[in-house]
Amino acid sequence: MLVTQQVSDDALYRELTDDPEALAAAGIEAVYRIGDAVAPRFISEAVFDGHRMAREIDGPDPYHPRPYDRERNLPDVEPVAPR
Repeated sequence: MLVTQQVSDDALYRELTDDPEALAAAGIEAVYRIGDAVAPRFISEAVFDGHRMAREIDGPDPYHPRPYDRERNLPDVEPVAPR
């Protein structure tokens, strides 16, 4: 299977944002472009973009990604002293 699309497709985004009154009437506060609507990319990047937006959509600025936190903070776990 070839994946060769080289142009982003943001037609749905443009259609939705062309009518801000309808968005407001429906109670929609914001519409964001993600994945291939922003730019052509690998499928893994597009899927991660959707995942990231779902996790951060209620944040202060979901359009800009937060720094990736690689540490898992576990509650009620005593730290292990090095040997």
